[in-house]
Amino acid sequence: MTPRRSDSDKHGPIALIDKHVPVVVMAPRDTLFDKTVSNMQEVMARKGKVVLISDAQGLSEAADGVWEAIEMPACPDVVAPIIYAVPAQFLAYHTAVAKGTDVDQPRNLAKSVTVESTEAQSSNSFTIIAKSITGFEDTQRNLIFSQAIQR
Repeated sequence: MTPRRSDSDKHGPIALIDKHVPVVVMAPRDTLFDKTVSNMQEVMARKGKVVLISDAQGLSEAADGVWEAIEMPACPDVVAPIIYAVPAQFLAYHTAVAKGTDVDQPRNLAKSVTVESTEAQSSNSFTIIAKSITGFEDTQRNLIFSQAIQR
């Protein structure tokens, strides 16, 4: 499952759609609603199974012919990304559980550590990102951290 903006479905990704491909469409009633619905209709024309997530007004305008519809509360545009993240997180969690994935130990998780260095004149913050890789020993990680702090 790869999230995509509504204007990036041309050419490659749309060619992969068929009756076996579920597509989750998050369509808050905002300035991009019409474009998102247009792309959703292209998916439905290729027999893709669409799960539409929108508010009541959005569902009344665009839910005809979708596989499933999930109603969200109406909210201001500024908080819509936060509100719409909730069903996305539930979907990701339940998909991982259904696949038998350990949700408490995700793969390829980027770990972030902030180290503060106190110096006479200023305090520097270093954010070090180390990708969790199988076989990446703690001593190697500590070496990377200490080298970044010395810079």
